[in-house]
Amino acid sequence: WNMILVVLTFCLAIFGTFLTRSGILSSVHSFATSDIGPAFAWFLGITFFGSLALLVLRLNDLRSEAVLESVLSRESSFLFNNMVLVGIAGTVLLLTTFPLVSQAVVNRRVTMGPPIFNLVNIPWALVLLFLVGVGPLIAWRKATAENLRRNFIVPGLVGLWTLLLFLALEGRDGLTAAGTVLRSLVHADFGAMFDALKTFYPPACFGLAAFVLATVVLEFWRGTRARMHQYGENPAAALGLLVWRNKRRWGGYVVHVGFVIVCIGVAASSAYRKELVQQIAPKGTIKLDGYAMVYDGYRLEAQDDYIAAVTEVSIWQDGRFVARLEAQQRAHPNMLFPDLKAAFLQAKSMRGGDPGAYHDAVAGLYTLMSRLEEIAGREVKTPSTEVAIHKSFSLTRPQRFAEDFYVTPLGVDPFTGEANFRVFVNPLVNFLWFGGLVLVIGATICVFPDARERKRLQAARALEERAAA
Repeated sequence: WNMILVVLTFCLAIFGTFLTRSGILSSVHSFATSDIGPAFAWFLGITFFGSLALLVLRLNDLRSEAVLESVLSRESSFLFNNMVLVGIAGTVLLLTTFPLVSQAVVNRRVTMGPPIFNLVNIPWALVLLFLVGVGPLIAWRKATAENLRRNFIVPGLVGLWTLLLFLALEGRDGLTAAGTVLRSLVHADFGAMFDALKTFYPPACFGLAAFVLATVVLEFWRGTRARMHQYGENPAAALGLLVWRNKRRWGGYVVHVGFVIVCIGVAASSAYRKELVQQIAPKGTIKLDGYAMVYDGYRLEAQDDYIAAVTEVSIWQDGRFVARLEAQQRAHPNMLFPDLKAAFLQAKSMRGGDPGAYHDAVAGLYTLMSRLEEIAGREVKTPSTEVAIHKSFSLTRPQRFAEDFYVTPLGVDPFTGEANFRVFVNPLVNFLWFGGLVLVIGATICVFPDARERKRLQAARALEERAAA
């Protein structure tokens, strides 16, 4: 099983490179289409089928002697964990390559968007989060009723109360969704169940996150308390030595905490994001979820290989000024048009001179590009956007902690400055970065050298050498 996972992981990495380099799929990730695609396809085929053949030939040597004695065991939880990850990978592979399948079957490319990915993978992710909490506490080989009661009552109650709390915070929508899910399960109405689960997913994620965190805290508390009683150590020394003496186990728990933090960030920023699109003139204001964005003004610039309408905005949070930001809508002119190239270089050379003349020269580029597009019948520029982001990390406003306020100019009139803005409020989105950092810390603890393990390894090698002699 482990060798199969290793082979599939390597082959899927090669397959992803093949997709981005071959151009067989139209995607924002197909950034470097080239003739190297067929070479990757041959390499992928040789690697996959060659590894499969070697696996079959050496199956007897690779077969494990261990057997699962019970579904309620730590071995089973690890197996289910692997199966969920394989299921997620298989789902992403199928939905990503579905346009090729539909092209072969019905001669029409059908592209799968984010909703279908979310519909399938969010339940898998919740199951995976549940297994992360179950794995460390359930007994090896076979769990007894006493083991389940002792290890899971407290974390289970913490997760349940957290779920009920967030359902209550959701108000009538959350309670209605929970009731709809239960009724749909009874009547086997899976369509209605999945519709209701869209509202139920975030509270379920927070409940499972609390369950996992409770399992980790419970394990650390038990281990630290045992060392304090056995060796008379203070809590800090007991905790430090506990982790130091078994880095793999306790570092793995830290990795679990990082994974939970990432899940919280994903759930909160996806489910509770606020969004507004509004067109305003300079000195206008956009209000969203306690934020007020004042459009102070704009300026035109020509630099590097683009021209930009730079919008200057002031951000007020809960009535308090917090930041002044700049967001840009850029246009990269097509330099194959001689007139456009000459006008761009001339406007660029005027930067730093008379502000009014510089502004008029850049504004003239927009007029020239519009005229060339009418003549050529196609775009003569490539648009792009520079988003402005305000990050909130103030502990004095815990309700705003780890929150981002995004400002995106969708369109800016170069002559009047009137702009169409899309603004977002993404709560807890920075938990994605915090969780990644905790994951790195936990992984570092796991791989940190262990003197006792080194001694055991040296003793085992010495024993093998004596046996060979």
